[in-house]
Amino acid sequence: MSQLFVAQIVLPKLGNNGESLESAHAYIRKSLCKHFGGFTALDSFGGWIDPDSGVEYLEAGITYQTGMADTAENAELLRVIAIEAGIMAQQLAMAVTLPNRAFEILTIAQEESRNAEA
Repeated sequence: MSQLFVAQIVLPKLGNNGESLESAHAYIRKSLCKHFGGFTALDSFGGWIDPDSGVEYLEAGITYQTGMADTAENAELLRVIAIEAGIMAQQLAMAVTLPNRAFEILTIAQEESRNAEA
């Protein structure tokens, strides 16, 4: 068996208007189980400041961790899972940590546009 590394996806507990994001959470859980054999879900809290408006956004979230080999294919699959969940949850961006420990912010609007062009 190849060496495994921790990779992560973070999703807020509630949507931008307080709505349930259970379907997006279920999608992440099922996808991580299907592709990587399982997950650990940790309560988390995070925030960011919108550079255009200066508005600070703070929110409780769930950080999903899974183990995977450090391959380009696994990193791309993790990004796809995060983007799909972000679209479902109507997020502006999604945070992921890749198996090589690189942290990325995936902008959902850019990904939706790219998918529409394909």
